[in-house]
Amino acid sequence: MRNGTVTVDGTNIWNTYQTFVSRGGYNDLVQWPSLKQIQGNDWQEMDGYEPDLSEIHLDTRDLDIKFVCKGSVESMRAFYFFLLSKPKMSYSFSDIGRSLTLRVVSMPSLSHALAFNEIVVRFAADSPLENYEYLAPSSSLPANNNYKIDGTAISAYGVRVLKGTVAGVSRGADVKPLLVRNISTENGATYDENPKIYSNGDWSQTQSNTEVTVRARDITLKCQMEGTASAVWRNYDALLYDLTKIDDEAEDSTLAGARTITIAPLNDSFKGFYKGQTVTDFTTDGTTVWIKFDLTLTLFSEDGEGFF
Repeated sequence: MRNGTVTVDGTNIWNTYQTFVSRGGYNDLVQWPSLKQIQGNDWQEMDGYEPDLSEIHLDTRDLDIKFVCKGSVESMRAFYFFLLSKPKMSYSFSDIGRSLTLRVVSMPSLSHALAFNEIVVRFAADSPLENYEYLAPSSSLPANNNYKIDGTAISAYGVRVLKGTVAGVSRGADVKPLLVRNISTENGATYDENPKIYSNGDWSQTQSNTEVTVRARDITLKCQMEGTASAVWRNYDALLYDLTKIDDEAEDSTLAGARTITIAPLNDSFKGFYKGQTVTDFTTDGTTVWIKFDLTLTLFSEDGEGFF
């Protein structure tokens, strides 16, 4: 990354400490937080999952940034102690057009070379979408209706879905297993095809001709965005916001945070929710940014009846 583009609480870390962010050091910085754990019921006799999405919240996250210091080890240590001078500080990364409030967690590593020192600082980002004001996505990409979220093609956010996604989303769901008894004094195992069921206060009845049921499943969309920093961040933040917003007018309040996810390769729509995201590559030349990421969604039921 370029020198002189990072300021911390107004202090230019290149001018003061001859320190800059290493190439590839922004992957963690621009990654989204995961969703906090969702509670719900996973009924054995029903396909999928019954989540409580009346409220959904983004989690805090830890992120590592690798800094390079052209000065001495003492200068590098002075830089780290400067970062510790306040519990939280404002970090501005002008070369990628992002600003965050971060707190230092630890220093996982420091290495010394002849002319440069490298330090990895672990931060916590406690405030997802900090000071965010929603702007609707705007993209010049050709429409691609293979993947839609609440009826809007993901291409409307400037997102290209990459090769390899179709194979992943087409994978079948895992089976919800019934009771397996594997006794050390017997060969093999016994699979209970007719489990006990609770009916009218009685557990003695068995459920005959039990149908196989399947779990909810995660799918991963392999995505890429590119463009000017302002255009990419507008769409990038809007996508996260739209994935995690609450529909106050939902008929079923427990599904207020659910999204309708349409997958054309499966010729079907599902109820699902955002689970997490991983940035696999991020680069910039100071004007244009390129970002690749894996977007993970949990599908818990078909949009209509049944599941898969």
